[in-house]
Amino acid sequence: MKEIKIIEKYRPLLILDIASVMADNNINIVNINTYNIGDIVVISMLFQDNDYNKAFRLAKSRWNVVTDPNIIIVELEDKPGQLARLAKLLSDNNIELKSTNVVNKIGNKTYVMIMTSDNEAAKTVLQRDFNVS
Repeated sequence: MKEIKIIEKYRPLLILDIASVMADNNINIVNINTYNIGDIVVISMLFQDNDYNKAFRLAKSRWNVVTDPNIIIVELEDKPGQLARLAKLLSDNNIELKSTNVVNKIGNKTYVMIMTSDNEAAKTVLQRDFNVS
């Protein structure tokens, strides 16, 4: 299976729009997760390999598709030291933190988009202590 991640400004019926486009093109969404981060929504979808290329082309033509496989969104407690903790976990596991971007803060949570040198390893390491998507 392969993932397509869409990051858009939230708007009503966005999920309906995406699901309808895929259904109209006979593409099965195997799994879908959505995360609202303030007025931004991150939509992560899994497709069977045989549907992925068609789904990717359709999504790319309509929405903001994140194509870099090293993008991870991490939910941190909004308190001092959390980013340092994240960076240290990666460093201790020989994973380079290439970039960070605070996407939004909601209540006592901060959502950070990161890029690493090894996405799969980073997710495994970070999932022990943080919510990761």
